[in-house]
Amino acid sequence: SIRPEVLGTHVDIMPTLLSLAAAPSGTDTSTAICDMDGENLAPLLLEKSTPEDRPRRSMVLIEYIGLGPVIRYQHQEDAYNNTFVALRLIDPTLPKGWQNIKYVEYRDCRYDWNFTNEAKEYELFDLAMDPFEMTNIYSSASKELLARLQKVLRELYTCAGESC
Repeated sequence: SIRPEVLGTHVDIMPTLLSLAAAPSGTDTSTAICDMDGENLAPLLLEKSTPEDRPRRSMVLIEYIGLGPVIRYQHQEDAYNNTFVALRLIDPTLPKGWQNIKYVEYRDCRYDWNFTNEAKEYELFDLAMDPFEMTNIYSSASKELLARLQKVLRELYTCAGESC
């Protein structure tokens, strides 16, 4: 079944696969898994989760650097200004409208490859109400929400090691 409340990323693949592969044999993989950056999402995927299996992560930083004018099949598929940092957040403890959102800041990587200048464009989607991202609510969002998202995005983008 689909689990839209589970926020996973590529670093979760290895611990999850390791747990799933070891389950039939009864092998204990907890020591190996706890040393990995990702989380074991197997109990959630198998719907055998307990409260302590809930993901520790409620947000994910997403980064992409546009490759410039990439043409495939006579169609432009990428551009320099398709460079972005985004914050994906799922947290049911937050106020309604903040619980399942995606916040994006777009830049042109030729001039701002390290995301230090003001963004050229912003997007904010309430994915609980708009799962197909059809309505950008950035301009109508509260200043409090935008300030909080920008602060968290900066913290995640600049963190390193244990500070993440």
